[in-house]
Amino acid sequence: MKSVVRRASAPGLWLILTITTPAAPVADLLRALDPYGPVNTQRVERAALEAALRAMDPGATFVPAMPATDNAPTPPLLNQQARWPEDIVLFAFNGLHPDQADALATMRTLLTPKPVGVIVDLRGAGGDSLETLDLAGGLFFPHATPLYELRDGHGTSVTTHYARAESPSPELPPLMVLIDANTHGAGECLAAILRGHAGTMLLGARTRGDSASRTIIPWSEQEHIRYGTSWIVPLGSADYFPGGVIPHIAISHAPPSDLPALPPSPVNDETNTTPPDVSASTNAVDLTLAARVGDDVVLRRAVDIILGLRALRQP
Repeated sequence: MKSVVRRASAPGLWLILTITTPAAPVADLLRALDPYGPVNTQRVERAALEAALRAMDPGATFVPAMPATDNAPTPPLLNQQARWPEDIVLFAFNGLHPDQADALATMRTLLTPKPVGVIVDLRGAGGDSLETLDLAGGLFFPHATPLYELRDGHGTSVTTHYARAESPSPELPPLMVLIDANTHGAGECLAAILRGHAGTMLLGARTRGDSASRTIIPWSEQEHIRYGTSWIVPLGSADYFPGGVIPHIAISHAPPSDLPALPPSPVNDETNTTPPDVSASTNAVDLTLAARVGDDVVLRRAVDIILGLRALRQP
């Protein structure tokens, strides 16, 4: 048995990977297979390294050692943001990546005046920036609200993170949060945090259930290790490791066959002198909204709930 000890960049963290070299039972396996052809010992050693790494952190990976560059583009925070004529605000997240303060400030402007509802689409959203996560929390919670804490591998609290907002958080309407099995990283943590927000409903599918906060650790000239050095525990809502964030309403992503067909678009008839019906303009608005939502069943359900809540509040 040979133990390879690597000093990691994180303070107090050591990686000890034990590689089995000509010793039972691996050596016996190699000898048994040797008569049938050459054995790639480098591949065996690599498999042992990866197995040992994932035994300590199932989400850990080897990543290429990319040279640092200041010219690398920052991935966008959002895939889409809009305030629809129905007074519904949509934030479709791409991922919580670094350096997104300006994008978050723009998001804040869409929340004033108060809309009838906000849809936060976190399906497929990831990222690993805790700073951006804290700033995103400041959109939905008052400044300095405790959001989550980081715990080390022994379960000891290392630090607590708080919502960060440069201006008071606006009064929020009902909040619909869309999630799925690809909601991960900081995006999954944001979903868990928002689940504890009053007036919030989660729709979609259960998330991954991976609460590790991972760090890039130097390993060799060719590769680094992306390894979990702490674990996120939301405050004010349930821990999502390992079961994931569970939606209040589980919805399949496949469009159901029993959805009613949309009515045909109205046709202008110049010979029709009948006074316009108020319902005609309403139908036109409904058709526009239906076209905007498309075949997205989860988004459609979120819109229906918001409009239903608005109707209940109207006299």
